[in-house]
Amino acid sequence: MIESTSKSAINRRKIEEEILGIIGRAKKPISTADIASQLKMSWHTIIRHCLDLENRAKIFKFEIGRIAVWQVKK
Repeated sequence: MIESTSKSAINRRKIEEEILGIIGRAKKPISTADIASQLKMSWHTIIRHCLDLENRAKIFKFEIGRIAVWQVKK
């Protein structure tokens, strides 16, 4: 059980690093859907990770209509 938990934590960190990289390289705020498309992952997975990163003050979100867009916290 401990082994699978650590693999899960490693995978979560890897995904979050990839998300931070994509957002950091973006020239303008980037949508959840665009991040999901680039990582070939589901929108739901990406929004969950983005919200966690937002809660830890790594990125911030604002909305344009119904679309959430993300930027790196400066």
